[in-house]
Amino acid sequence: MRQAIIGVLVAIPIVVLALTGPVSLVIPVVLNKGLWIFLMLLFGFLGIAAIYQNVNIWARLLVVYLFANCFLSRAPYLSFILYGTVVFCFYYFVLCRRLKDFSIVFKAAQALFWLNVVFMVFQRFQGDRLFNYAQETPVFIGMVGTSTELGSFIACLAPFLLAYNLLNFWPLALVAWLSGSVGALVSLGVGLSTWGLFTLKRRWVKIALVLCLVSLLALHMAKNGRIKDRLAGGRWPVWKKTVQLANEHGLTGMGIGTYKLLFPVLGKDVAGGGNEMWKYKGTGGYWIRWARAHNCFLQLWAETGHIGAVFILGLIGFLIWLFILASKTKETIIAFSGLAMICTDMTVHFPTRTPQVIFLLIAFIAYYIIVMKRGEIKNGRI
Repeated sequence: MRQAIIGVLVAIPIVVLALTGPVSLVIPVVLNKGLWIFLMLLFGFLGIAAIYQNVNIWARLLVVYLFANCFLSRAPYLSFILYGTVVFCFYYFVLCRRLKDFSIVFKAAQALFWLNVVFMVFQRFQGDRLFNYAQETPVFIGMVGTSTELGSFIACLAPFLLAYNLLNFWPLALVAWLSGSVGALVSLGVGLSTWGLFTLKRRWVKIALVLCLVSLLALHMAKNGRIKDRLAGGRWPVWKKTVQLANEHGLTGMGIGTYKLLFPVLGKDVAGGGNEMWKYKGTGGYWIRWARAHNCFLQLWAETGHIGAVFILGLIGFLIWLFILASKTKETIIAFSGLAMICTDMTVHFPTRTPQVIFLLIAFIAYYIIVMKRGEIKNGRI
């Protein structure tokens, strides 16, 4: 009974945020009011108290460090408010770690996926009377937003769907293809390749699988002109500028949650991608305004600095080490493949900045740790 209650509590935030639809969630800023000061102190207390929770040490250290980082931020009021969401996410992770049976979460993920498929079917046949009503050109794809946001949503749902049933790979691949998101296809391809490397017995079959996936992806990108866009006028120059900003702001970075405010100003010299003029908050430039780096790792590095990057890399290294120690069962291999998918998606999209996705990431990390701990027991290491 207790596990069922925890399962429902874990599933509720995932479902509620996924159902917010293609809307922007804005957190109001009420500076220096009594309630605001109290909330900031409460967030700080809960952040410091995180060190006493029985979860991974890297996660605990990161939460404590991020509170101190708010004082060093280039936009401290924004960082303090965003820190409240960090604290909430951390204690949601603590709750997820108490869950042993994720079947309720699996079924919730299945339902969300098929609901998204319903929207895509009607949109495909021009029958969407909700998100794209009276629009000559569809603005939203699926129930999340743009093709990028939908692709990220699909990539982060995939680990739960595949853990529930491996046959889910085929509808996942079809939806990713129809979404137009190359990032989703790459993420699924990396996940399938990872699964094949640990599951298939013959070496030539493994090589053939990887080559086949790479060829299909290359053909898809070449057909849609994506290779040139990505290398010349897309993510690459933004990534270069993000790395530059990360190094310029050294140990502590620009501050959590500040990228969307500061990059349009500090990165206005990024060249390429057209001549349209943009204006934002008293500044402007030529090209497009990037509020996200489309690479969570680089964006987190720029915001949290070298210290934050160490904690984040430590957490990722811990997750990989758990798989190395665990026995290579069907459950652990699928979970590790899911981790590969999510890391790939974080490299080309921005799931950590998408409200509909963030709790999927947190719940999966908790599930992954539980699965690997079970694998260690079977391996006789615990």
